[in-house]
Amino acid sequence: MMVVATTLLGWRKLVPMDTLIPRRSAYGLVIDGDRLLLVNTRSTGKWSFPGGRCEAGETDAETAIREIREETGVVVAVGDLLVEVENYWYDDTTGEAYQQRGVFFRCRPLTTTLVEDGNPDEQDEAERPTWVPLAQLVPDDFQGFWGEIFRLL
Repeated sequence: MMVVATTLLGWRKLVPMDTLIPRRSAYGLVIDGDRLLLVNTRSTGKWSFPGGRCEAGETDAETAIREIREETGVVVAVGDLLVEVENYWYDDTTGEAYQQRGVFFRCRPLTTTLVEDGNPDEQDEAERPTWVPLAQLVPDDFQGFWGEIFRLL
C-alpha cells in the first residue's frame, strides 16, 4: 500500500506505507508580547516552530521544553495543547519517509535571549532562531502545513 508524503520542498511523493518511520514530535508556539519565536528551515528558507522528536521516556511537554531550548536558547513554560496532527513527510536530504504525530503547545517564554544558532549540525533543518513580529507574518511564510498551525493563533 502506498501513501502520499509531502517533501521538504513541498512536492508530493508516493512512498510504500511499510517504509514509514514512526516519529512523535512536540513543538512550541512561543509568544512574547507581539512577537513569535521561530526558526528558519534550512532547505527552504521558510519559518517553522521550534521543536522536534521525542526521546524515549520523555513526555510531549518535556520534549517541547528541551527542543525549544536546544534550537533557540529560550527557556519556556508549556501551556495549553493547541492541536495534534498526523502527517506523512519525505526527507529529501536523507531519502527517509515518516509518519509523524506532532503536538503543538502554546508556550510562555521564561527567558528571551537567543543563541546565535542553536543547531550548527548540518543535518538539522532548524537554524537561525528569531523573534518575528506577529503582524509581519502570513501563513505562506511557513514550511508546509505549519501555516495552518499559525492560523490557530
